[in-house]
Amino acid sequence: MDEQIRISILIFKRWLQKLPCYVGLKLPKHYMEQKAMYDFEIDRISAEKKQTKKSDFEKCDIPLTIRLNELKELIQSTKKTAAIIYPFFDINSTFRYRVYNICQILKKSEKYGAVYFFPYELKEAAKFINGIDAAIICRTEYSKDMEKAVRFIKRHKKTILFDIDDLLFSPDYFKYLLDKIGNSQNIENNLEPALAATGKYYLMAKLCDGFISTNEFLGKLLLKKFGKPFKSIPNFLNEEQKSVKDAEKYGDFTLGYFSGTNTHNKDFLEAWSGIKRLLTEYEDIRLKITGRLTLPEDARVFMKSKRITQSPPVDFITLQTLYGKVHVNVVPLTPGLFNDCKSELKFFESALMGTITCASPAYSFRKAIKHGENGFLAKRSEWFETLKYIYENYKNLRSIEENAKKYAVDNYSGKKIIQKIEDCFDFFLGKDG
Repeated sequence: MDEQIRISILIFKRWLQKLPCYVGLKLPKHYMEQKAMYDFEIDRISAEKKQTKKSDFEKCDIPLTIRLNELKELIQSTKKTAAIIYPFFDINSTFRYRVYNICQILKKSEKYGAVYFFPYELKEAAKFINGIDAAIICRTEYSKDMEKAVRFIKRHKKTILFDIDDLLFSPDYFKYLLDKIGNSQNIENNLEPALAATGKYYLMAKLCDGFISTNEFLGKLLLKKFGKPFKSIPNFLNEEQKSVKDAEKYGDFTLGYFSGTNTHNKDFLEAWSGIKRLLTEYEDIRLKITGRLTLPEDARVFMKSKRITQSPPVDFITLQTLYGKVHVNVVPLTPGLFNDCKSELKFFESALMGTITCASPAYSFRKAIKHGENGFLAKRSEWFETLKYIYENYKNLRSIEENAKKYAVDNYSGKKIIQKIEDCFDFFLGKDG
């Protein structure tokens, strides 16, 4: 069976399986568990929105009328213009890194500008199609309406790029997604929905002319799958994050673990043995968890004594302050393709606040962190010794905190990021138009 037909069938099955929730039928337990896997991103976004202060949303959620005016001004200027399409407003995750931040920082570029739109706004944006140089479809699933939008853009001979920040672009990698979200043991029930979820991204990506990835590792997988060119633009800091003031550290030596989604339970176990031993041997060490995480059974003793505390997800501004309060930001990741495609954002966001990061050596982290210079890397068997070293020598590690902060500012903001974006756009659009 043709791959595109097979994926379309799976997507249709996924829709049929979701249908009962709209007609009020009582669903069996196994279905609800399966549906939770389908919607794990939507659930996360809803929770984060409840945690985000209204003022933060008002500041970042730019009205359509203002964005249309920005688009008109860009078209009338000497800058080349990109329209970025994203499914919905989501300031605490991908939307911020891959859409909002790019539009914001390109205001300082002399060559390019960008304005974002949601699918339901494309009818208004289409009026300016002749003045747009490229469309960037960011982490958007296939739909008939989106296919029509792509055909419309191509009829006007505009470049269309697909921006993706995770290993979600093909059913070839569905098993990595299942493993990541902790459902691989129940593989028979989750096989088709996982294929359908990645299949929608595949169908959307297949329609585009090229790709933008968060790192080279992910980009090369895209090239291998589709045979189309890619360029990488890393995630980076925005002006709101850079304006957050330094925070005073907690009194006791505190490890911080920050989880934006409920997909990191296996990742956390990479470091848990070392962290547990550290908490056992040093009574003045604490672990503060922010976000979703199911802790292992043997963590309960530390939670009862409040050596481990956990709080709900927070908005991205509050998160910056929390990064600054802990002494070490721990970022354990299981080795493998999925995490090698991940961004190093947990490193540079905490580094901005002068906090040391200890991370597993996934691709982006080992590219950014120089062990013992601007942070630390630890394999599964090395977490205890590495964290012990940081704890016992913390007062002498001020230079590492300073190096990390300088590295974050130099490499994840300002001119260096503008240059990376301009290089990407030059590659796809041509330096001279």
